[in-house]
Amino acid sequence: MNRFSFLVAGFAIVLAGCGPMTRADKVAALPGKSDSGLKIWTAKCVSCHGADGKGTTAAKGIIEDIKEDTKAKLASTIINGVPNTTMVSFDAALLDQELADLLEYMKNTLAK
Repeated sequence: MNRFSFLVAGFAIVLAGCGPMTRADKVAALPGKSDSGLKIWTAKCVSCHGADGKGTTAAKGIIEDIKEDTKAKLASTIINGVPNTTMVSFDAALLDQELADLLEYMKNTLAK
């Protein structure tokens, strides 16, 4: 096998591990608008997580999750929900840009 063949084989192995982009990955890559995200946070999240993200009797605080998790991980949680908790899926409830806006607000306002 020549050098070129090794290079092509190595590249194929790397690409094989990447897999297709998920909706969460795509959303995380979009630029978001924090002011629009605040509106979504207020409409969809405050009743359970509180205005400050520190939680209520309905759901836990999520400030540490926001600080530690990537946008893609947070998007995945919002899209898929969390089984056996009160965190439901918002997959059909939010458009990609709305999710990106929400993530921007969460990361750049709540996590500060």
